[in-house]
Amino acid sequence: MKELKLQLIDNAYNAEESKELLISILDHKIQFLNKKIFERFLKGNTEGEDLEGRVEELKAEKEQLIQSLNQYKDSDAVFEVDCHVTVARRELAEV
Repeated sequence: MKELKLQLIDNAYNAEESKELLISILDHKIQFLNKKIFERFLKGNTEGEDLEGRVEELKAEKEQLIQSLNQYKDSDAVFEVDCHVTVARRELAEV
């Protein structure tokens, strides 16, 4: 496999549905990273700053998302949510 492209999300949602969907994805990614941080800790590898930094970035993005979509809580606004995922094989030296 050289590259695989997935269409994860391609639909329109109201503000609450958009917020629920995107928060769910962000929360899952945060949980995934926290699990990796904990696994590193258990192995005695305390160098998890890269992952911890990413968790903080995701938390900030989640807060920004909540604030942005809360502005439309009582409106008829519809949001197009489009999310593509590309999986590409790379050599370890390239990462």
